[in-house]
Amino acid sequence: MSAEVTDNLNVATSSAAPPTEPPLNIHQHIPHPPTAGEEMVNKPTMVKAFGREYAIKRFSMAQVFSSVEYVAPFGFILENIFALPTDERGIPILTREQKSQFVVTALSISGPSCLGLISVATGEPIEWLETEDKNPIDGLKILSEVLAKNLDFFTRDNIETVMGLIANLTSAVAAFSGKTSLT
Repeated sequence: MSAEVTDNLNVATSSAAPPTEPPLNIHQHIPHPPTAGEEMVNKPTMVKAFGREYAIKRFSMAQVFSSVEYVAPFGFILENIFALPTDERGIPILTREQKSQFVVTALSISGPSCLGLISVATGEPIEWLETEDKNPIDGLKILSEVLAKNLDFFTRDNIETVMGLIANLTSAVAAFSGKTSLT
């Protein structure tokens, strides 16, 4: 490996063989003008909860970034949901029993994550949501809409893309920090 100086920055270069996988095309997920179906998905759903009314819609970039820490525990549930057969609209087909099992599992392994997602969607602090006067059914109303509006973002393809981008960033930071000096 050699280093070349470009504009006072040391840039690592390598003569190693190219990776066996094609490089990640970060431009493949550039947003396009929303289709009618996407507009319908992002049309806010008004949810009455906790004595207030919330407009729940697809998360903005800032909300997605804020919600990532809360989504990880849902991974097990999401993988099982994505494995189910779907209808012509791509919505998983679940029996009443399966729906109940998913809800119980989600709450048992992801209680703090549920509160986090509700907080991101409503802008309410988690501490406010934890007070005894909050009706759990109201929280589930909001959570179900949040998941319905954002489930497609947390697909395996998008998660793998995000993981690839993080790996690229980690490699770049490691190369940059190992080859530069502040003095």
